[in-house]
Amino acid sequence: MGAGANPTIPSVWEIYVLSLGVVLVSLVIVTVLSLAWTKNLAPATKLLWLLIILALPLIGPLGWLLCLYRIRRTGSASKARTADPTRVDPTAASPELKTRFNAKGF
Repeated sequence: MGAGANPTIPSVWEIYVLSLGVVLVSLVIVTVLSLAWTKNLAPATKLLWLLIILALPLIGPLGWLLCLYRIRRTGSASKARTADPTRVDPTAASPELKTRFNAKGF
């Protein structure tokens, strides 16, 4: 700090570091909320992602957002998790039932 500088006014680099900190904290908060709102992940997987996001505050959120983008783009995780395992396909028993269901427009 120079001789005539006011110590109560932050310098340019202090403003730069503070703004980077605000952006980083905002990114972590948005990522944790996004992780909490994701319904198609197992709790253990969510916990693992939460630990990664908190341990690596720049790489963790970016990795989660990339993973979330891939999940939403392909839809593979949501299809696998939302399929009802108790539902039985009545047409799987015989081809005759399949033709009857298709003829009736089911």
